Amino acid sequence: MVLLLTGLFAYRAARLLVRDELVQAYANAERLIGWERRLKLLNEVDVQGWFVGNELAIWLVNHYYFYAHFVGTLICVVWIYVFRPAHYGRIRRVLFATTGCALAIHIAFPLAPPRWFSDRGFVDTLQTFGPRIYDSETIANTANQIAAMPSLHVGWAVIGAWAIIRAGSHPLRWLALLHPMGMTATVIITANHWWLDAIVAFGVVGIITLLDTPIQRHLERRKLRHHGHLTGWTDRAPTEGLDPTPDTAEEPSDPKKTISRLAFAAIGAAMVLTSLNFSISFVAFSEIANSFDAATTTVSWALTAFSITVGALIVPGGWAADRYGRARVFVVGMAVFLTGSALVAIAPTVELLIAARVLQAAGIALESPAMLALMLDAFGPERRATAVGITGGLGGIAAASGPAIGGLLVEQVGWRWTFAANLPIGILVVLALLMFLDFDHHSADRQLPDLFGAVLIIGSVGGLILGIVQSDTWGYFDLRTLAALAAAVTLGRLLVNRSRERASPIINLNLFSIGSFRSGAVLQLLVAGSFGGVFLTELAFLTDAWDYSLLQAGVIIAAIPAVAGPLTVVSGRWADRYGHRRVLVPGMITMVAAGLLLATAVGSEPALWTVWIPINIVYAIGVGLAHTACQALAVSEVPEQQLAMGGAMSRISQEVGSALTAAVAITLLARADTAVAGLRSAMTMLVLLTVVALPSALRLSQRSTVLSNDRSSAPSRT
Repeated sequence: MVLLLTGLFAYRAARLLVRDELVQAYANAERLIGWERRLKLLNEVDVQGWFVGNELAIWLVNHYYFYAHFVGTLICVVWIYVFRPAHYGRIRRVLFATTGCALAIHIAFPLAPPRWFSDRGFVDTLQTFGPRIYDSETIANTANQIAAMPSLHVGWAVIGAWAIIRAGSHPLRWLALLHPMGMTATVIITANHWWLDAIVAFGVVGIITLLDTPIQRHLERRKLRHHGHLTGWTDRAPTEGLDPTPDTAEEPSDPKKTISRLAFAAIGAAMVLTSLNFSISFVAFSEIANSFDAATTTVSWALTAFSITVGALIVPGGWAADRYGRARVFVVGMAVFLTGSALVAIAPTVELLIAARVLQAAGIALESPAMLALMLDAFGPERRATAVGITGGLGGIAAASGPAIGGLLVEQVGWRWTFAANLPIGILVVLALLMFLDFDHHSADRQLPDLFGAVLIIGSVGGLILGIVQSDTWGYFDLRTLAALAAAVTLGRLLVNRSRERASPIINLNLFSIGSFRSGAVLQLLVAGSFGGVFLTELAFLTDAWDYSLLQAGVIIAAIPAVAGPLTVVSGRWADRYGHRRVLVPGMITMVAAGLLLATAVGSEPALWTVWIPINIVYAIGVGLAHTACQALAVSEVPEQQLAMGGAMSRISQEVGSALTAAVAITLLARADTAVAGLRSAMTMLVLLTVVALPSALRLSQRSTVLSNDRSSAPSRT
């Protein structure tokens, strides 16, 4: 009660500090309206206009605005305190921290609400239809009506829904998610808040919840120590489907028991969200270029810098996941990605856009190896190919739907909204991850991290990809290209030497002593990495030779991941059951056959449904079989405590292969006399790469992973 009274006093004092800043509040409102128009958000006047003529609807939203905010939040807190006391401490902290943060923003950014802009067509529904809550002297003396940003109505609604879902056990508790959605609609219809007020409220609650997580873990750990039961700890509350029993860091519990279906769904949603980013950003490129007064080559760095950053940071991301915990790094990566998405959406200059894209890429580099390791943990050593297949299937779905979703969003609401749309979905995913993932598994290694080694690998991989990607623009023998490649080789050599000497290096060279890892890395370089060249070659041919638009070409090419994605799930199971070789070899042969058909059967006359689509379906079948098996082979015998590192190091092979094949394809296409000749040259090159890789696949053992593990045999022969 003392805390509550103190909070109310601070609430009143802080809001009254800026209640007279009317000029600044109106100026900020005009500025915010401009931001919303740039983001192409729905006009609040139009939304309100849909309901103003319905007296029942207005009566409902007016009363919901008042009673659900104050009375509803109080009832929720009391219910938690009385019936779910174990959750009360954290929910109280998040509630007070959110309110305090909101008050700080209120002081720094006073903002007039929409209902004060009657000249723009807004209607003050509370004053017009009742209840007139601001006529109350008590409320008028406490409230500050120019504290619209962020909306505490929405923020408290989000906290209430989160509290009910986290503390409750009934399956219908998920209906509580309707509360923040309904409150967001209510504050818009009543003209009490702007869209950005609600969006910022979601962001503030998400960030505070994320920051509170280590505090909660510390308190739980101290409580367990106090009771003398500290054998391990978990961040999760006792929730249906999860095992709250503590476990040890030295002997982690069975991963299949620590990842529930809800956690699995949250991981999958996060993967799909980040995978969509590539396709959507590519489709939106032309719109992005038109939005800035800059050369196309400058704007293209938004794509180039993204690729370089992912490649450069993915191995340090895998190392961090193995050392500090996969779940922890996964959530941090997701939060960084969402922050980058928000900055991309509001970037006023091309330079800030590129910086925001780099931040997005850094988040993906942290998230990807941690996500793969979590999936591999969940399925166990004997079903790693199945886990890789499922992640590939999710990625395929995202890649297939990306062009269509991106094109639709860009055409309807603009490219900025395509990135801003990540935020509400991503925040819900992060909250789900915080609730359902187990955050206790981490390495017992407490040596200082090899920071200089991390700098070396970032410089080496980044320089290599930079030199490859820019070689066509700069020229193969341009000083900048040669300098980037020379720096990559020099830093790479220093990295190898340092990794041999360090007890806890940033890359584990011992992984290369595993035959399956070596073979998998080579196959990812030559086979999986070739898709970058295929994508660029097909895109160029469809737009140049057959005159399809960029969006149309993207949707046509999406047929490959649309077919290959679901097939990867099946091929992963086959690889576990029958061995990687029996899946890889047929897949590679199918890819070769499809590549030869594209090089010989496609002409200058459009033949989409009779030639192109059938051949690409054949190619997609090969991709679905081979790509999953490549990555699954690389991690099939990697020790469990190094799964994230192993997955990241094998992924580097694919990133480098993709950059190389794309660069060579660009050169072949540019030097060809016609688009058809360019297609034939590029596809011949890509077919040869797969043929070169065939001997490595044929030398693999025919034994399945299941049999190898059951017999406790030595690593499979390669």
